[in-house]
Amino acid sequence: MQDCFTLNGRAFPVAEGNAHEPVYGWFPVEPTLLRRGPNLIRLLSDTEHHGIEILLPGPALMVRFEALD
Repeated sequence: MQDCFTLNGRAFPVAEGNAHEPVYGWFPVEPTLLRRGPNLIRLLSDTEHHGIEILLPGPALMVRFEALD
């Protein structure tokens, strides 16, 4: 089985095991995984009878950092 959610090729357990219920979650992302420019978020359905359901606004990547003086 393929991973349902990947960011730049790294799998995150975002949607697995939630019985098709909407779920909100957050996961720490190592800064070295992020790229300058486009970062690829890939979503796949884990069912055979329909595609993945994505509620608006969809997946998001929020980055928090401290400015260097």
